[in-house]
Amino acid sequence: MSGVACFQRIQNSELDEKQEKQYNKETDIEIPIVRGSPDNYQVPSHCAIHVQDASISWSGVTEPLLSDLSFEIPKAGLTIVVGRTGVGKTSLLRALLGGLDISSGSIIMRQQKVMYCGQSLWFMKGTIRENIMGPLTFDPLWYDQVVHACSLSDDFSQLAAKDFTDVGNEGSALSGGQKQRVIMARAVYSRAPIVMLDNTLNGLDRKTESWVFKNLMGEGGLLRKGGVSVIMVSHNSTFRAKPRHHHMQRSDSR
Repeated sequence: MSGVACFQRIQNSELDEKQEKQYNKETDIEIPIVRGSPDNYQVPSHCAIHVQDASISWSGVTEPLLSDLSFEIPKAGLTIVVGRTGVGKTSLLRALLGGLDISSGSIIMRQQKVMYCGQSLWFMKGTIRENIMGPLTFDPLWYDQVVHACSLSDDFSQLAAKDFTDVGNEGSALSGGQKQRVIMARAVYSRAPIVMLDNTLNGLDRKTESWVFKNLMGEGGLLRKGGVSVIMVSHNSTFRAKPRHHHMQRSDSR
């Protein structure tokens, strides 16, 4: 089930302060998040997100960024959004998060908590472990599973302070690949029912990318076993051949 205005941020520096406060708020109200004007408020039981005839745009702008979108995000499945640069893949995620206006149609989201990994990586002051845990308490067994799945174990072994290493200002003490994997680890550790990955695997070497994909989203992966609905933006066409995955490809931004 989902609650009203309770998205939790991983990193979304692109979003304004008002939206940021909205996404960090949590509530126990168990009703769907409904945006726009749906013809039917009933969402199929197999859906995590239901989009019907939706056109989305920036606030105050008449011309839509994306038009006439209709699709379902399945529960406990992987939806891969593919397409060339500039066709609106990130805008689609922003719309699902509530960061864009819906001029027509509707978006209904069932789950309460969403973890979003954007392209602008956000870190709080503190250690690697603190950045992975966020506001949650330390669960050593779950933490170790997450670290292993995100291919961080070897990185920690090479750091003098292990995962107690301070990340520095905006993660400056970490490499680009380490930053991405720490952000993904935070999303997984949260146990959120919906996780959005905006090209988060991009930039990892092929071996690491394959490892993370397999151990998070493959058969037996942590997100798959946890019944998490994953929406992943990717430029990697090799993911399209994966079984039981759902693909949305747009040739332009309309």
